[in-house]
Amino acid sequence: MVNPASPAILILVRLRERMREREPLTLQRAASGRYTEGLDRDAVGPLSSRNRKRGPTVFSPSVDLMSTAALDLHACATARAAELPGATLTHPFGPDWDVFKVRGKVFLLLTAVTGSQQAILKVEPLDGEALRREYSFIAPGYHMNKRHWVSVYPDAKLTPQLLAELVTDSYRLVVEKLPRSQRPIDPSTFG
Repeated sequence: MVNPASPAILILVRLRERMREREPLTLQRAASGRYTEGLDRDAVGPLSSRNRKRGPTVFSPSVDLMSTAALDLHACATARAAELPGATLTHPFGPDWDVFKVRGKVFLLLTAVTGSQQAILKVEPLDGEALRREYSFIAPGYHMNKRHWVSVYPDAKLTPQLLAELVTDSYRLVVEKLPRSQRPIDPSTFG
């Protein structure tokens, strides 16, 4: 069981509070190896008119929440997205939607506007069909193209490893479509 006062949990709680207040936050590893907070005014990527002065939130090293006993869908997906190079968190649809982008292209949406938590991820069309057949907690993407996006809901059978793999695959699919000069990673060898 994770200690509720652990640095990773405290940073996530402060992160969620700041996301609601729209204050950008960057997680950085200090020389001591501990995570610290700081504002990132030099974030790279497209800026919405609402975030033009502040810039998008940029994440660096991971916050390990994958080992929690009870799976928190948003915390696990956020932790994995935070590990990915070039991932930025924005709120273009309001504070109820966490939208993760790489170089301005969406790869993960997190929300609870339907009454339960959900993660919306990009998938290959054939993979999406197979996932929907195999897992009852995976459905067509909420308010997205139903062939290319899936919604993942909390379930006892949902493992942190499966969720992390889905987030990574979504990220890789988006990066593949970027021009080579803008790719933060090589999608054929990443993950």
